[in-house]
Amino acid sequence: MPLPSTLQEFLVWLKGAGALAVVGWFISWFLEKRPWWQNLSKEFKDAAFICGAVVLGLAATALLSLPPEYFAVIDPYFKAIVNILALYLATQVAHAINPFRVKTKST
Repeated sequence: MPLPSTLQEFLVWLKGAGALAVVGWFISWFLEKRPWWQNLSKEFKDAAFICGAVVLGLAATALLSLPPEYFAVIDPYFKAIVNILALYLATQVAHAINPFRVKTKST
């Protein structure tokens, strides 16, 4: 599947497998670094993952019920945000694979 290029395409992706991808990314990138999250049981983490994906998918489904005029107004801003995030991620990948980078310990 190609990357979504409009807000509506993104919401269609998000109401399905996209919700799992986004919640999984959020947990691994943000929550796994927090000691309080690491101390939670596996069952709670699994439930939080599933509930987060369900809520995100339902929110995307609800937003898709908005009239098309809303999307026409929001879409240019969505495209700008997606481009900025894509370029940010590209710089992070380039930074991570740069063989000349001197790795330092982060605090």
